[in-house]
Amino acid sequence: MLVWRRPGRAALRLAPFLVAVSVTLGVMAISGVSLTALNVSIGAIVVGLGIDYPIHVIERFYQARSRGAGAITAVHRVAGTRCLICIRH
Repeated sequence: MLVWRRPGRAALRLAPFLVAVSVTLGVMAISGVSLTALNVSIGAIVVGLGIDYPIHVIERFYQARSRGAGAITAVHRVAGTRCLICIRH
């Protein structure tokens, strides 16, 4: 939160993560899955990945915007970079 100096930007980065964790815990509660040591340890790994990924994506968006790209172009640049992971070489 100190890096971006704006609470709104920090909240924007955490929103997808908080939604995903809430949905996951809700589905676990509805389906009757109890928390075990394995669930908690895997959950910790997912939390680490879930926090890092939105930070990189949103930073890439702001980087494109600071270089003069419009909002739509910046979204295309971020999405295009992510889509390159799925293509075959």
